[in-house]
Amino acid sequence: DAFRHLLGQGRPAGGDYGALLEGMRGRLRGAFGLGGDVDVVFAPSGTDLEYVALAATIDRSPGGVHNVLLGADEVGRGCVHSAAGRYFNDRTAPGRTVVPGESVPGLEAVSLTDIPVRCGRGLARTSGQIAASIEGEIARARAGGRHALVHVVHGSKTGLILPALDDLDRLLARWGQAMTPVVDACQVRLSPGDVAAYLDRGAIVLMTGSKFAGGVPFSGWALVPAALVRRAPPLPAGFDALFRRAEWPQGWNGREALPDHGNPGLATRLEGALFELERFRALPADAVSRVIDAFQRALRQGLVAPLHLREVER
Repeated sequence: DAFRHLLGQGRPAGGDYGALLEGMRGRLRGAFGLGGDVDVVFAPSGTDLEYVALAATIDRSPGGVHNVLLGADEVGRGCVHSAAGRYFNDRTAPGRTVVPGESVPGLEAVSLTDIPVRCGRGLARTSGQIAASIEGEIARARAGGRHALVHVVHGSKTGLILPALDDLDRLLARWGQAMTPVVDACQVRLSPGDVAAYLDRGAIVLMTGSKFAGGVPFSGWALVPAALVRRAPPLPAGFDALFRRAEWPQGWNGREALPDHGNPGLATRLEGALFELERFRALPADAVSRVIDAFQRALRQGLVAPLHLREVER
Protein backbone atom coordinates (compact mmCIF):
# COMPACT_ATOMS: atom_id res chain seq x y z
CA ASP A 1 0.00 0.00 0.00
CA ALA A 2 2.81 2.42 0.83
CA PHE A 3 4.44 1.62 -2.51
CA ARG A 4 1.22 2.38 -4.37
CA HIS A 5 0.86 5.57 -2.33
CA LEU A 6 4.34 6.71 -3.33
CA LEU A 7 3.73 5.89 -6.99
CA GLY A 8 0.49 7.83 -6.88
CA GLN A 9 2.31 10.88 -5.57
CA GLY A 10 4.52 11.03 -8.64
CA ARG A 11 7.68 12.50 -7.12
CA PRO A 12 6.92 12.86 -3.40
CA ALA A 13 10.47 13.98 -2.70
CA GLY A 14 10.71 16.32 -5.65
CA GLY A 15 9.78 19.46 -3.73
CA ASP A 16 11.68 21.63 -1.30
CA TYR A 17 13.48 19.30 1.12
CA GLY A 18 13.13 21.61 4.11
CA ALA A 19 9.42 22.14 3.53
CA LEU A 20 8.85 18.39 3.09
CA LEU A 21 10.56 17.53 6.36
CA GLU A 22 8.85 20.37 8.22
CA GLY A 23 5.51 18.99 7.10
CA MET A 24 6.55 15.53 8.29
CA ARG A 25 7.41 16.93 11.70
CA GLY A 26 3.83 18.10 12.05
CA ARG A 27 2.47 14.77 10.86
CA LEU A 28 4.60 12.86 13.38
CA ARG A 29 3.38 15.09 16.20
CA GLY A 30 -0.15 14.40 15.03
CA ALA A 31 0.39 10.63 14.83
CA PHE A 32 1.56 10.51 18.45
CA GLY A 33 -0.64 13.30 19.82
CA LEU A 34 2.31 15.55 20.64
CA GLY A 35 2.43 19.30 21.04
CA GLY A 36 4.55 21.74 19.11
CA ASP A 37 7.10 21.81 21.92
CA VAL A 38 8.52 18.48 20.73
CA ASP A 39 11.15 18.76 18.01
CA VAL A 40 12.09 16.14 15.44
CA VAL A 41 15.46 15.21 13.92
CA PHE A 42 15.48 12.92 10.88
CA ALA A 43 18.12 10.34 9.94
CA PRO A 44 18.40 7.20 7.80
CA SER A 45 18.65 4.74 10.71
CA GLY A 46 18.49 4.20 14.44
CA THR A 47 22.26 3.91 14.39
CA ASP A 48 22.55 7.46 13.01
CA LEU A 49 20.04 8.69 15.60
CA GLU A 50 22.48 7.86 18.41
CA TYR A 51 24.40 10.98 17.34
CA VAL A 52 21.37 13.14 18.20
CA ALA A 53 21.46 12.26 21.88
CA LEU A 54 25.20 12.93 22.02
CA ALA A 55 24.79 16.29 20.30
CA ALA A 56 22.16 17.36 22.84
CA THR A 57 24.26 16.50 25.89
CA ILE A 58 27.96 16.63 24.97
CA ASP A 59 28.57 19.86 26.96
CA ARG A 60 26.58 19.02 30.08
CA SER A 61 29.67 18.09 32.12
CA PRO A 62 33.33 19.13 31.79
CA GLY A 63 34.47 15.58 31.04
CA GLY A 64 31.92 14.96 28.27
CA VAL A 65 29.40 12.10 28.11
CA HIS A 66 29.36 8.58 29.49
CA ASN A 67 26.88 6.70 27.31
CA VAL A 68 25.15 3.74 28.95
CA LEU A 69 23.90 1.40 26.23
CA LEU A 70 21.63 -1.58 26.90
CA GLY A 71 21.77 -4.89 25.08
CA ALA A 72 23.81 -3.82 22.07
CA ASP A 73 23.32 -7.28 20.54
CA GLU A 74 19.53 -6.76 20.62
CA VAL A 75 19.32 -3.21 19.24
CA GLY A 76 21.76 -2.99 16.32
CA ARG A 77 25.40 -3.77 15.60
CA GLY A 78 26.44 -0.28 14.51
CA CYS A 79 25.18 1.38 17.69
CA VAL A 80 28.33 0.47 19.63
CA HIS A 81 30.19 2.82 17.29
CA SER A 82 27.75 5.70 16.88
CA ALA A 83 26.83 5.70 20.58
CA ALA A 84 30.55 6.12 21.29
CA GLY A 85 30.72 9.10 18.96
CA ARG A 86 32.50 7.20 16.19
CA TYR A 87 31.81 6.59 12.52
CA PHE A 88 30.14 3.19 12.01
CA ASN A 89 30.62 2.84 8.26
CA ASP A 90 33.09 3.97 5.62
CA ARG A 91 30.50 6.14 3.91
CA THR A 92 28.05 8.50 5.61
CA ALA A 93 24.47 9.21 4.56
CA PRO A 94 25.43 12.41 2.67
CA GLY A 95 28.07 10.41 0.79
CA ARG A 96 31.24 11.45 2.61
CA THR A 97 34.06 8.89 2.87
CA VAL A 98 35.21 8.36 6.47
CA VAL A 99 37.17 5.84 8.53
CA PRO A 100 34.98 3.46 10.58
CA GLY A 101 35.90 3.57 14.25
CA GLU A 102 37.35 7.08 14.16
CA SER A 103 35.78 9.73 16.39
CA VAL A 104 33.40 12.21 14.81
CA PRO A 105 35.00 15.65 15.26
CA GLY A 106 33.40 17.24 18.29
CA LEU A 107 32.45 13.93 19.90
CA GLU A 108 35.85 12.85 21.17
CA ALA A 109 34.79 13.20 24.83
CA VAL A 110 32.47 10.18 24.82
CA SER A 111 32.91 6.96 26.75
CA LEU A 112 30.63 3.96 26.29
CA THR A 113 29.54 0.97 28.29
CA ASP A 114 27.10 -1.75 27.30
CA ILE A 115 24.96 -3.42 29.96
CA PRO A 116 23.79 -6.90 28.89
CA VAL A 117 20.06 -7.45 29.18
CA ARG A 118 20.41 -11.23 29.45
CA CYS A 119 22.42 -13.51 31.67
CA GLY A 120 24.86 -16.13 30.41
CA ARG A 121 22.01 -18.64 30.03
CA GLY A 122 20.07 -16.26 27.78
CA LEU A 123 17.41 -15.31 30.33
CA ALA A 124 16.37 -11.67 30.54
CA ARG A 125 17.57 -9.79 33.59
CA THR A 126 14.94 -8.04 35.71
CA SER A 127 14.27 -4.33 35.56
CA GLY A 128 15.65 -3.96 39.07
CA GLN A 129 18.91 -5.66 38.10
CA ILE A 130 19.26 -3.46 35.03
CA ALA A 131 18.51 -0.32 37.06
CA ALA A 132 21.15 -1.26 39.63
CA SER A 133 23.74 -1.68 36.88
CA ILE A 134 22.73 1.66 35.36
CA GLU A 135 23.04 3.35 38.73
CA GLY A 136 26.59 2.11 39.07
CA GLU A 137 27.43 3.60 35.67
CA ILE A 138 25.85 6.95 36.56
CA ALA A 139 27.96 7.08 39.72
CA ARG A 140 31.02 6.22 37.67
CA ALA A 141 30.21 8.98 35.18
CA ARG A 142 29.75 11.56 37.90
CA ALA A 143 33.01 10.60 39.57
CA GLY A 144 34.78 11.10 36.24
CA GLY A 145 33.18 14.47 35.55
CA ARG A 146 30.94 13.13 32.78
CA HIS A 147 27.23 13.41 32.09
CA ALA A 148 25.40 10.07 31.95
CA LEU A 149 23.33 9.38 28.86
CA VAL A 150 21.14 6.49 29.99
CA HIS A 151 19.45 4.21 27.47
CA VAL A 152 16.06 2.66 27.96
CA VAL A 153 15.07 -0.14 25.58
CA HIS A 154 11.38 -0.11 24.75
CA GLY A 155 11.01 -3.14 22.54
CA SER A 156 14.26 -4.87 21.71
CA LYS A 157 14.41 -7.34 18.84
CA THR A 158 13.04 -9.91 21.30
CA GLY A 159 10.43 -7.58 22.80
CA LEU A 160 12.15 -6.54 26.03
CA ILE A 161 11.29 -3.27 27.83
CA LEU A 162 14.05 -2.36 30.28
CA PRO A 163 14.21 -0.68 32.73
CA ALA A 164 10.56 -0.27 33.69
CA LEU A 165 9.17 3.24 34.02
CA ASP A 166 9.05 3.15 37.82
CA ASP A 167 12.72 2.15 37.96
CA LEU A 168 13.56 4.97 35.55
CA ASP A 169 11.67 7.36 37.83
CA ARG A 170 13.74 6.23 40.81
CA LEU A 171 16.94 6.86 38.87
CA LEU A 172 15.76 10.33 37.84
CA ALA A 173 14.68 11.16 41.39
CA ARG A 174 18.12 10.28 42.74
CA TRP A 175 20.40 11.59 39.99
CA GLY A 176 18.38 14.39 38.42
CA GLN A 177 20.45 16.59 36.11
CA ALA A 178 23.38 14.16 36.23
CA MET A 179 21.59 11.93 33.68
CA THR A 180 19.55 12.21 30.49
CA PRO A 181 17.38 9.28 29.34
CA VAL A 182 17.37 8.24 25.70
CA VAL A 183 14.75 5.67 24.68
CA ASP A 184 15.51 3.15 21.97
CA ALA A 185 11.99 2.71 20.63
CA CYS A 186 13.17 1.94 17.11
CA GLN A 187 10.70 -0.94 16.86
CA VAL A 188 7.88 1.63 17.43
CA ARG A 189 6.02 -0.93 19.53
CA LEU A 190 4.62 1.66 21.94
CA SER A 191 1.52 3.82 22.29
CA PRO A 192 1.22 7.61 22.13
CA GLY A 193 0.80 7.50 25.91
CA ASP A 194 4.13 5.69 26.26
CA VAL A 195 5.83 8.29 24.06
CA ALA A 196 4.36 11.17 26.09
CA ALA A 197 5.45 9.55 29.35
CA TYR A 198 9.07 9.38 28.21
CA LEU A 199 9.09 12.91 26.78
CA ASP A 200 7.58 14.27 30.01
CA ARG A 201 10.62 12.84 31.79
CA GLY A 202 13.00 14.73 29.51
CA ALA A 203 13.91 11.70 27.39
CA ILE A 204 14.96 11.67 23.76
CA VAL A 205 12.95 9.01 21.91
CA LEU A 206 14.47 7.23 18.89
CA MET A 207 12.24 5.55 16.29
CA THR A 208 12.51 4.03 12.82
CA GLY A 209 9.88 3.60 10.14
CA SER A 210 10.96 0.21 8.88
CA LYS A 211 9.92 -2.19 11.63
CA PHE A 212 6.48 -2.25 13.26
CA ALA A 213 5.53 0.92 11.36
CA GLY A 214 5.85 -1.17 8.18
CA GLY A 215 7.65 1.42 6.09
CA VAL A 216 10.75 1.25 3.95
CA PRO A 217 14.12 0.48 5.60
CA PHE A 218 16.52 3.32 6.34
CA SER A 219 14.14 5.94 7.69
CA GLY A 220 14.16 7.24 11.24
CA TRP A 221 13.51 10.15 13.56
CA ALA A 222 14.32 11.34 17.07
CA LEU A 223 11.72 13.10 19.22
CA VAL A 224 13.46 15.72 21.37
CA PRO A 225 11.86 17.77 24.18
CA ALA A 226 12.11 21.50 23.49
CA ALA A 227 13.98 22.10 26.74
CA LEU A 228 16.85 19.94 25.49
CA VAL A 229 16.91 21.75 22.16
CA ARG A 230 17.11 25.15 23.87
CA ARG A 231 20.08 24.22 26.02
CA ALA A 232 21.93 22.14 23.41
CA PRO A 233 25.42 23.30 22.39
CA PRO A 234 26.30 24.02 18.75
CA LEU A 235 26.23 20.89 16.63
CA PRO A 236 29.62 19.12 16.54
CA ALA A 237 31.88 20.10 13.66
CA GLY A 238 31.85 16.60 12.21
CA PHE A 239 28.10 16.61 11.69
CA ASP A 240 28.55 18.28 8.31
CA ALA A 241 29.56 14.81 7.08
CA LEU A 242 26.58 13.07 8.72
CA PHE A 243 23.50 15.24 8.25
CA ARG A 244 21.86 17.83 6.03
CA ARG A 245 20.54 21.09 7.42
CA ALA A 246 16.82 20.43 6.98
CA GLU A 247 17.07 17.18 8.95
CA TRP A 248 17.56 19.25 12.12
CA PRO A 249 14.76 21.51 13.38
CA GLN A 250 14.99 25.25 13.01
CA GLY A 251 16.42 26.83 16.12
CA TRP A 252 18.92 24.07 16.90
CA ASN A 253 22.25 25.74 17.65
CA GLY A 254 24.75 25.22 14.82
CA ARG A 255 22.20 23.94 12.29
CA GLU A 256 23.23 26.58 9.75
CA ALA A 257 26.70 25.03 9.46
CA LEU A 258 25.27 21.86 7.88
CA PRO A 259 25.12 21.46 4.08
CA ASP A 260 21.92 22.86 2.65
CA HIS A 261 20.92 20.26 0.08
CA GLY A 262 18.29 17.58 -0.03
CA ASN A 263 18.09 13.80 0.18
CA PRO A 264 15.18 12.71 -2.03
CA GLY A 265 15.72 9.07 -1.08
CA LEU A 266 15.31 9.71 2.64
CA ALA A 267 12.29 11.95 2.07
CA THR A 268 10.63 9.23 -0.02
CA ARG A 269 11.33 6.53 2.56
CA LEU A 270 10.02 8.74 5.37
CA GLU A 271 6.84 9.42 3.39
CA GLY A 272 6.25 5.68 3.02
CA ALA A 273 6.77 5.11 6.74
CA LEU A 274 4.49 8.00 7.71
CA PHE A 275 1.77 6.76 5.37
CA GLU A 276 1.75 3.38 7.13
CA LEU A 277 2.05 4.89 10.62
CA GLU A 278 -0.85 7.27 10.06
CA ARG A 279 -3.03 4.43 8.78
CA PHE A 280 -2.30 2.39 11.89
CA ARG A 281 -2.95 5.31 14.25
CA ALA A 282 -6.32 5.87 12.59
CA LEU A 283 -7.52 2.40 13.64
CA PRO A 284 -9.80 2.21 16.72
CA ALA A 285 -8.04 0.73 19.75
CA ASP A 286 -10.65 -2.02 20.12
CA ALA A 287 -10.08 -3.11 16.50
CA VAL A 288 -6.34 -3.40 17.15
CA SER A 289 -7.00 -5.47 20.28
CA ARG A 290 -9.33 -7.81 18.37
CA VAL A 291 -6.71 -8.48 15.70
CA ILE A 292 -4.02 -9.14 18.31
CA ASP A 293 -6.29 -11.49 20.24
CA ALA A 294 -7.28 -13.35 17.07
CA PHE A 295 -3.63 -13.77 16.09
CA GLN A 296 -2.74 -15.12 19.53
CA ARG A 297 -5.61 -17.63 19.44
CA ALA A 298 -4.64 -18.82 15.97
CA LEU A 299 -1.00 -19.14 17.04
CA ARG A 300 -1.88 -21.23 20.08
CA GLN A 301 -4.32 -23.45 18.21
CA GLY A 302 -2.38 -23.89 14.99
CA LEU A 303 1.22 -24.00 16.21
CA VAL A 304 1.78 -23.99 19.96
CA ALA A 305 -0.67 -26.76 20.91
CA PRO A 306 0.02 -29.22 18.04
CA LEU A 307 3.79 -28.96 18.48
CA HIS A 308 3.66 -28.89 22.31
CA LEU A 309 5.69 -25.66 22.38
CA ARG A 310 6.18 -23.52 25.44
CA GLU A 311 7.11 -19.88 25.87
CA VAL A 312 10.78 -19.17 26.46
CA GLU A 313 11.18 -17.51 29.84
CA ARG A 314 12.02 -13.83 29.44
